[in-house]
Amino acid sequence: MFSFVIAAAAATAQPSPADLQDLRCIAALAGLSTLVEKPDQKEKMVVGMLYFVGKIDGRSPGFDYQGQLAALAAQPDYAEKNLFADAKRCGDELKARGDELQKLGNALDNRKPGS
Repeated sequence: MFSFVIAAAAATAQPSPADLQDLRCIAALAGLSTLVEKPDQKEKMVVGMLYFVGKIDGRSPGFDYQGQLAALAAQPDYAEKNLFADAKRCGDELKARGDELQKLGNALDNRKPGS
């Protein structure tokens, strides 16, 4: 019985595939933020991390960021094998979302008053 409880707890501790992808984005941006020197670049990384935190929070309130990030970091060779690929994937998503928001802003700016 006890082993069943442990196995069930371990199974529920696994993030969903979508949460895992977004968690990897947080890890990638956090890791890369230590490599940049310009404050505005670091700020962009933090904003990007907050975007992915918001996605996870929307799907999984109460998500265990500390535990899940620790588990991700404990994976052998995670950073060497995945950091830059994750950074590219996540950067592409951030750029696409930013472009969408820019288009929305432009459309709102071009509206006639009262329309």
